[in-house]
Amino acid sequence: MKELCRARDTGDQVLGLVISPSALENLSSKKSVRHQSTLVCFQDELTTDLELGVRYNIPGLQTNEHFLAWNVQRWVPSTVAKIHRQVPLSFYLPPTISTLQAKLGEYCSHSPWALVATLAAQLASDLFPTTTLLHLKLGLLLSLATQGRSYESRPPVPILAVGSDYLIAHRLLSRVSVLANRCVTNGSSLSWGSLHGTAHHDEQGNCWLEAGYLLLASTGVCFLGDWAKYKSNNLRSAILSAIESGQVTIDTQMLPFSKSAVSSKFPLQCSVWTYRCWAPGGKEAEKTQLHTLINVFGMPYFADPDADADILAENILQRAIDTEKKTKKPYYIIPDQELQEYLTMVTTQPVKIGNKASKLIQDYFVASRRLRSHWLPVGAVSTITSLSVAHARLAMRQEVISADVAAVIYLYENSMRTLFGHSYVTPPPKPESLDISSLPVQVDNQMRVFTKWLDKHIKSLLGDSTYNTVPEE
Repeated sequence: MKELCRARDTGDQVLGLVISPSALENLSSKKSVRHQSTLVCFQDELTTDLELGVRYNIPGLQTNEHFLAWNVQRWVPSTVAKIHRQVPLSFYLPPTISTLQAKLGEYCSHSPWALVATLAAQLASDLFPTTTLLHLKLGLLLSLATQGRSYESRPPVPILAVGSDYLIAHRLLSRVSVLANRCVTNGSSLSWGSLHGTAHHDEQGNCWLEAGYLLLASTGVCFLGDWAKYKSNNLRSAILSAIESGQVTIDTQMLPFSKSAVSSKFPLQCSVWTYRCWAPGGKEAEKTQLHTLINVFGMPYFADPDADADILAENILQRAIDTEKKTKKPYYIIPDQELQEYLTMVTTQPVKIGNKASKLIQDYFVASRRLRSHWLPVGAVSTITSLSVAHARLAMRQEVISADVAAVIYLYENSMRTLFGHSYVTPPPKPESLDISSLPVQVDNQMRVFTKWLDKHIKSLLGDSTYNTVPEE
């Protein structure tokens, strides 16, 4: 949407160029489609709640000059509308999700991690085996579960994938991004204007604000691709500043109506996804740059397939042989449409943070900063909290429990150990190789071992705590 700035100041009217939401959806389609914008006139009180990049339902009347809006309402997905009828969430679950829950109830009924890990494992299963790249897949799924709630105070969690293989990172992030409500992908060189937005006036003297990628991707994903292609320090700083501050800034100082205000600020409501090359033993300057990115993004997720090289090679060979696609899929594979529907459902659910979960986050942060102050980002508490809430939503819990926090800390510990090595007398247990058929049970066993270590680790640094990270049997 483009906004007539002068009209907002005088309170007369706002003109907006509105595009079809399909222009930012269905990215899996290979057809090139041209989308035409519509000029809409908003008058009086209809102008008060307009935001760039937000989707609206706009009934009205088409005139010779423009479409005259009679009413404006923020768009609500049909799935969300059904859920608001005070009926249990389980009543509306997609069939394959209900079947998966029943299966997991047979294999590991008391596991607080099995459902989320299983959903993450099957992401991009048409490209990669379910047991590979699980660290990054979990991060992507949790990021998706923080999206779609434009009224929340904190923006969706961004993704920084690191690894030595550019192609794998790009393919995985591109494939999973189609599950978002909306996705804007940058395929060429980027400027400040195309990223944040621009302000300009036309030949008739009308002043316009135009949404950039970060605003067009609201409630979804802004996929930047390879971080290395952004050569300008100013551009990199602009991206990091938007993520860190949670605000998108449009420079308006060149507009004639702009007297004291030199910019317009809008909330960042999308998740920024990117990837960066990383290999052990890099130069000191590269380590410094990576540390800067981690401080802003909160956590790096690994897209390095070296540990799974044999599994990936076998999978590629099997796919080449199996031209008729007769290979049996694991029981936990969910169709994209139903997984997307499930994500839409769970992201609407309010989740509160339990006292024990909050205490675990605080104690882990204090213990980690005491032991290795240069490792854990200052904003780690916010990131862990957001991801823990996302984990609870995906597990269909209304309150964050210690097991949700432990799952996020598990990702953090694997990241920090891979990047910097461990600095413990007793390091955390290393992840073991997983088997496709028994993945949920194996993940549950690994997490139970890890939570026991985590409990002992925190108590060794801070003394006895009031929580117990190990779930009851």
